[in-house]
Amino acid sequence: MREVLIISVASMALALALSTKETSTPPKAAVETLRTHARTPNSALCFAGLLYVPSLVQRFVDAQSWRQSNGGRWATEYAWGRTNRGAGDAAYHLDETQHLGKPVFDPFSITGRHTLAIEGLPVKDVPNLRRSQVDGMRYVSGVMSTAGPNHTAFRQQWGYYEVEARLPRGRGLWPAFWMLDSWGGRDEVDAFEFLGNDRTTVYQSVHYAKGGGSSYPYHPPFDPTRGFHRYGVLLTPLIDTFYVDGIPTHSVPNAAADSMYFMLSLSIGGRHSWPGPPDRTTPWPAYLEVDNFKAYAPTTESC
Repeated sequence: MREVLIISVASMALALALSTKETSTPPKAAVETLRTHARTPNSALCFAGLLYVPSLVQRFVDAQSWRQSNGGRWATEYAWGRTNRGAGDAAYHLDETQHLGKPVFDPFSITGRHTLAIEGLPVKDVPNLRRSQVDGMRYVSGVMSTAGPNHTAFRQQWGYYEVEARLPRGRGLWPAFWMLDSWGGRDEVDAFEFLGNDRTTVYQSVHYAKGGGSSYPYHPPFDPTRGFHRYGVLLTPLIDTFYVDGIPTHSVPNAAADSMYFMLSLSIGGRHSWPGPPDRTTPWPAYLEVDNFKAYAPTTESC
């Protein structure tokens, strides 16, 4: 029998009251705490009387098999390329296939804890690498995206999505687990964003393609840089509810008007970015460590 993860609706009236308008103060979480967290691939969860089953469970046991180039689900670049200048990211997100640096620099590796590390460095610290080879960017880092060619690698609209990760500390470091709609409308859900110089706050946000959105600064009772924690979001037709370690933090009107694809990134701030640039206190190399990614999809089966 599948182990079942129970989630129940606290108030359908609250869900119906949420409109698609921007909310200046996020409403209280509309679902209860995840009472247990199953760690087996055949686990399931229950929400509003429907059974949710795993649609993708990714454990990063090596640095290669998860890549699309090796038949996996994850690309090592954005759907639009290897930079995200529009957001103020000063990093070029490369991989070993570009054969840059000597020895070739690959930001993805497996740690002694058997977790996947995404490494960020100043270009000047990579042997035999020049800024002219990385579009003039000051830093190199990595991004993982399920968009793939023509956004077909892995996408999903409704469901529960979660990563277990340890976040990097240091000014200018800007890791995130986020998702965009598959067809370019630019609905965005940020299950977490983190500014490495502020270890007291995790930001969970939505941005609506039609304009507006909301961001909730969650203050966890732990230091996200000192251990692994679970960051998740439940997307439903009415509301999106964010979680940290299975605890609901807040809910907002649904932002997933279409299927979404998923990204894990270690961005590094530029001069005019939200986190600002690194300074002499920023430790290098910087690492975003990821233990696993899990996606659950709703079924028609009741629970």
